[in-house]
Amino acid sequence: MSTAPTLLALVDVIDAEGHTRHSHPVHANPEGQARLRLGRALDNDLVLDDPCVAPHHAELALGPEPEGHLTLLPSLNGARQGRQHVDAPDCLQWPHDGLLHLGQTTLRLRHAAGALPLEQALARPTPMRQRRAWFELAALVLFVLGVAGFDSWLTQTPGNTWRPVGMAVLGMATGVTLWALLWSLVSQVFQRRFPFLQHLRWTLVALAALWVLDQGALGLAYAVSLPPMLAVAVGLDAVVMLGLLYVQGRSVWPRAAGRWLGLLLLGAALITAVTVWKREQQQHWFQPLYLSALPPPALRLAPLRSPDDWLQDAAALREELARKAQLDPVTGEPADAEE
Repeated sequence: MSTAPTLLALVDVIDAEGHTRHSHPVHANPEGQARLRLGRALDNDLVLDDPCVAPHHAELALGPEPEGHLTLLPSLNGARQGRQHVDAPDCLQWPHDGLLHLGQTTLRLRHAAGALPLEQALARPTPMRQRRAWFELAALVLFVLGVAGFDSWLTQTPGNTWRPVGMAVLGMATGVTLWALLWSLVSQVFQRRFPFLQHLRWTLVALAALWVLDQGALGLAYAVSLPPMLAVAVGLDAVVMLGLLYVQGRSVWPRAAGRWLGLLLLGAALITAVTVWKREQQQHWFQPLYLSALPPPALRLAPLRSPDDWLQDAAALREELARKAQLDPVTGEPADAEE
């Protein structure tokens, strides 16, 4: 009676999101060894549908040890293991649970003699934690919508209706929902899951932190008479939004976290440069060095200045303002020079 062949290893084909697309079993011969040919041709043991893979790209030799020996056959692209690139006729060691790239295809070797990773505990929230999570989410929703309504109310003149405030609250609720829904749909495409509440919570936390940091910086600028804190507030806003994009992007593309962060930093640098360039013509880099709404006078810690001191400081600006009044508002050059 013949016995079933012994499974020696599995070669997994990994997709772009890090999930196993399919697994190819490798069975041992009577000597406990196996050989596997990989390539695009149909006579290979493992056929790879990849235009960047040669018809016969590599040959894998397996033994009882939890590793493989890969021999590269003639090809244009060779193989990549981590940052190491190998071309034919060189060989490389393929460890258990290690990744290997042939062309655009990512492979993982799982040897029967290799150690299995520990079982991961399944998250099972208790009813108390579930109620707490819903309470925190509701508190975040009320806080963010309340802040949106409050900020809108501050900009209204006395006697106005409450309609602009309601529109601000509705606009904030719609924007947050659409943002979380968009990231949930992206997660559905790349991760095969729809974590709407997770993305909603991250968005609400970022907006709440945005308001708290912004108001803290503005309040400090008012309390101690430190106008540069207004520019710091703009920088804090950018940091919070970049952090939100990084967290959400990493949850969707965990293997591309480094590239995602680099792309965000590049975008932030470009946006900052354009902002500084545009607003430099308005005599400030980031935003005007004044507050549109003043906090209560009791929060003012800086000593008061007399009107005479203020007029003296204003007089010192006369020559500078006169010079800038002669500049063309578009080119920033003296108007007389263009004539």
